[in-house]
Amino acid sequence: MYGDMPFGMNQIKIKVATTVKELPAGLTLKFKPKLVTARGRGGDRLRALASAPDGVEWEIENLGLDSATLGMMMGLTPATTGVTPNQVTTLASSDTNRLPYFDIYGKALGVGADDVHYHIINAKLTDGFEAPLQDAEFTKTSTKGEALDWEIIQNETADDLPEDA
Repeated sequence: MYGDMPFGMNQIKIKVATTVKELPAGLTLKFKPKLVTARGRGGDRLRALASAPDGVEWEIENLGLDSATLGMMMGLTPATTGVTPNQVTTLASSDTNRLPYFDIYGKALGVGADDVHYHIINAKLTDGFEAPLQDAEFTKTSTKGEALDWEIIQNETADDLPEDA
């Protein structure tokens, strides 16, 4: 079998509309399909269960603070002023912005010549982001949210994530 032993985190890309950005140092991409479940009880016991897909929860962790990609996911645009070596980039909150839908693409290499791609479809931030500053540590930015759909693609021969993805 191919694609059944993914190893590491090779690449993460975020796509909003037609704009694609790669996280420069992706560490983790996790997702968990959600289910809605109804339980039928009667006679003091469980008699039936019915479950159906209900979206997906996801989480990304990245080394560093990539304000351009974070801004894309939050519906914000970083503003840069000045000229090198005195440029200043500011990402600021706004009470009028609306968080967009976006797609998340992740890639892990396999143990052979294979790889695995995760595609999280119509994602949206639902838990903001964290970017702690702490002693003797690089900042790791984490984002969490939900999405409508997902797919796992297993390639017998490793392939690049789509250019437009």
